[in-house]
Amino acid sequence: HLVVGTEVMAALSDPDEGTTNISWQWDNADSMAGPWTDISGAAAATYTVAESDAGKYLRATASYDDGEGTGKSASRAVLIAADVVGTYDRNSDGQISLAEMFVAIDDYFELRITLAEMFEVIDAYFANNG
Repeated sequence: HLVVGTEVMAALSDPDEGTTNISWQWDNADSMAGPWTDISGAAAATYTVAESDAGKYLRATASYDDGEGTGKSASRAVLIAADVVGTYDRNSDGQISLAEMFVAIDDYFELRITLAEMFEVIDAYFANNG
């Protein structure tokens, strides 16, 4: 999983005598099967995951030429995780309150979030309320 706000860098590897004329396009979808929607302006090897990508799949596609021919493409997709701490900051004050922390703990026991995600919220609470 990647998290909102993370800068992602795509790289292309091809065994056929090097690659030339590489162009990139990032897109997202609700499922790995698509349909995929191009992200406007996301045409570089790097992309910073946006809030609108949370909960979706993100894919980088490279179009390129190599020693065996032209017009080739390769892609890779990954699931984007939401900002877990931000999700539990219900009053949007930038801090996790005791009540907000207990909601995350309850969600863990209800199998809605992972153990690591629950501890992210707990850590955020203690960071402000040490």
